[in-house]
Amino acid sequence: DETCGSFADRWIEEWPRPEASTNKLYAAAARRFGEHFGSARLDEIARIDARAWALTVPRRVSGVVGTMYEDARNIGLVESNPFSGMRLPQSERRAQIVGPTMDEYRRLLVGCDVLEGYGPEFRAMIRFAAWTGIRQGEMFGLQWSDIGAEEIRVVRSRKLDGSLGLPKNGQADTMP
Repeated sequence: DETCGSFADRWIEEWPRPEASTNKLYAAAARRFGEHFGSARLDEIARIDARAWALTVPRRVSGVVGTMYEDARNIGLVESNPFSGMRLPQSERRAQIVGPTMDEYRRLLVGCDVLEGYGPEFRAMIRFAAWTGIRQGEMFGLQWSDIGAEEIRVVRSRKLDGSLGLPKNGQADTMP
């Protein structure tokens, strides 16, 4: 007799993830699911209803709800996961990421002038990221011991909540 709303609340508490930033994302997705399906029983959500709702929310939200339902299935609350294998269109992602041109890069550096006191620091960060390929969180997680004469070791990343964790792919990396 578990409702969608009650399980969404329980799931956040009983199935926490290691990263605080992941927990925050999962909580927002579960809350959104709980608000929509609320008092409906967890095992009453038909696949067609799950898909119809999933098409109205960002793909990361429906993906999290699919994970939540998989946990419910694993403990016997539901027999199947209506959010699995929906083959939703990937309209939110670009097929290919196109970096800025050299002209755009130069204009970005010039644009730092409007930042007054922060301009030189921000300009240096943009240059460093552009020429090394390092992500923002990884740059903010660097320590002097990570920087060598020929390479940079990326072993941690600063998360949105300010904590330090593994880089985005979960593995340390070395950049020339």
